[in-house]
Amino acid sequence: MRSSRLPTRYGRIFPPDEAWLATAEPEVILDPELEIIDTHHHLWDLRTTSGHRYMLDEFLADANSGHTVVATVHMNAYEWDRAFGPKEMQPVGETEVAAGIAAMCDNG
Repeated sequence: MRSSRLPTRYGRIFPPDEAWLATAEPEVILDPELEIIDTHHHLWDLRTTSGHRYMLDEFLADANSGHTVVATVHMNAYEWDRAFGPKEMQPVGETEVAAGIAAMCDNG
């Protein structure tokens, strides 16, 4: 039997349950001196649709949680794609936002 439901992206069907997440035991950091490169993270602001976001403050809280994160790779979340211009250039909008956030970090 085919479902009439359209595919839904994870995280948009169920918002994070902060109360439930807070019940988890803190994870022990096994090797805090080990340098880590986080090879995949997104930044997004869905406050107008779901009320949730993962921006610089949230990212820094995760990156500074006890591990030694020395570098990260930002991945496009299609959050700030340009609404104009050639389709293949629309993701440049998100790159511009990421570059602006990086500049804010450089300026303290």
